[in-house]
Amino acid sequence: MDFSIKYPEYTEQLNVGDRRTLREEKAVLFIKAVQPLQVVEVDKKVIPERPNQKMCDYFIQTTNGRDINFIELKGIDMEQACKQILKSIEYFETDRELQEVLNHAETAKGYIVSRQKHVPGLLVTSGKKLQSKLQKISRKRDDPHLISIKCVKNLIRNETPVKKCDHMIVTNDYPLQL
Repeated sequence: MDFSIKYPEYTEQLNVGDRRTLREEKAVLFIKAVQPLQVVEVDKKVIPERPNQKMCDYFIQTTNGRDINFIELKGIDMEQACKQILKSIEYFETDRELQEVLNHAETAKGYIVSRQKHVPGLLVTSGKKLQSKLQKISRKRDDPHLISIKCVKNLIRNETPVKKCDHMIVTNDYPLQL
């Protein structure tokens, strides 16, 4: 699905090499496109506002639709972040057009972004459910599907950009490459 046609006011096209900073109240994420992308605003945009129910902040897909990413920018409540991504996926599953996005994907990932010094593990109940849901969508099973990100302006003295299987540190100098 080409989000720029159906939702042009909520979709931004990124070309290879383009960089963007995604912001919400309590977190920021620096990204760099290594392939053409569509960055889509989700909560109260593509997914209409629903009483007492928040969705993830952004959805990013490659323009061929094979790689999809649900992104939640969060302060500290990782359990709530997992629930928001999970609810967003469930909404996609119930909408006929958005369901096609899930069906076409080869890889589905969820990113939870925080400014916390130590991003807590995502072994909470919602994290396990979300990990399972992302694995079911993905045809590629070997990669981690739920990743926590600590996003900071600059690295501290001995700190290095970390990219491990289920968590990473990103900065403006070392953005998330999608």
